[in-house]
Amino acid sequence: MDFVRPNYKTVGDAIFEDGEKRQAEETARRMLAENEPMEKIIAYTSLSREQIEALKK
Repeated sequence: MDFVRPNYKTVGDAIFEDGEKRQAEETARRMLAENEPMEKIIAYTSLSREQIEALKK
């Protein structure tokens, strides 16, 4: 019997996604501190320009 993934978001999915977002934000903060170019930060973290700009504040 194979495991069938539900077509809805589980609590585990939400926790995992939250952790991924926090990790991306932390990476972006570190890259901003090192004055990395915006395009590089976007490429490495998959965050939008607006999300990164919000982290600067």
